[in-house]
Amino acid sequence: MAAGAAEDDSEPGANAGHEPLATGLVRVGHQDQELVAEVVTRDWPARLDKEKLRATLVRLFARVEGGALLEQELEAATDDALGRNQGLVARFAVPIGDAEPLGVLVVAHAASRPRGFTNLCQRIGHALAAAAAPLLLQAEAREALALERDRYAREARTDRLTGLENRSAWEELLASEDARRTRYAERVTIVSADLDGLKAINDREGHAAGDQALKAAAELLRRSARASDHVARVGGDEFLVLMPHTDETGGERFMARVRAGLAVVLRGTGCDSISLGAATSRDDEALAAAVARADAAMYESKPKARPVPEKLRAKARR
Repeated sequence: MAAGAAEDDSEPGANAGHEPLATGLVRVGHQDQELVAEVVTRDWPARLDKEKLRATLVRLFARVEGGALLEQELEAATDDALGRNQGLVARFAVPIGDAEPLGVLVVAHAASRPRGFTNLCQRIGHALAAAAAPLLLQAEAREALALERDRYAREARTDRLTGLENRSAWEELLASEDARRTRYAERVTIVSADLDGLKAINDREGHAAGDQALKAAAELLRRSARASDHVARVGGDEFLVLMPHTDETGGERFMARVRAGLAVVLRGTGCDSISLGAATSRDDEALAAAVARADAAMYESKPKARPVPEKLRAKARR
């Protein structure tokens, strides 16, 4: 984090039109082996360009990696956004952090007459930088913890094999959609998909081949879905798709896209078909009922019409 601060030590009443520079914060650090900077400013005068200021502070950050930088008399430079053109006459930049710089603290004088930095000013700058270091480390640790927490949350809701949402994420999604449908009367279509012959592939060619077939089927469903749709793997060879704002026609179009891509996507996997069934939500039912009807329709579509489990038949009749 770099802070630019400008002091105005003009006498009271002098320089009536003078506008002292405000202070601002810039976070500078290494991320993925690239130098990045974030500018957060407060009440900067219009003469300060945020992007040029960012670039200037990034350059200062690189210059102080070997130690503090004292510039007692600044010269005008078009690419310097924290210098003479902004009313500054002297600048002191101090690295924040001991072993490896975390950022740079910049303190500058803005005055009607040139004024350098005394030893006291420099000691104050070093003290401010030293105080900033643990705060930056704490902020980075909190940020890293938040990112790690988000990663674990995503992994807990993601199917490891296919990268699709898993059963847990699907259940959360249904609850969320049911709550939304109580406020907005919109159609939702559920598509149930089942990879045909997975057990035979596992028995004949091994589970690695079966995994490849599952990943290919997942990719086919993902490609066929829209950005607003949700595709989940909810069982061994079972997939469910939630399509918001979609009626029966939209569900049929999705299944047509899947069938059109079967030959290409599943080529070489040992599997050549996916059974599909769709159901559109009704005003008086929860989405779980639509899922049951979609599952029943999927079983009815299976090759040689594998019998629909009685439990699904009962749910579909409700």
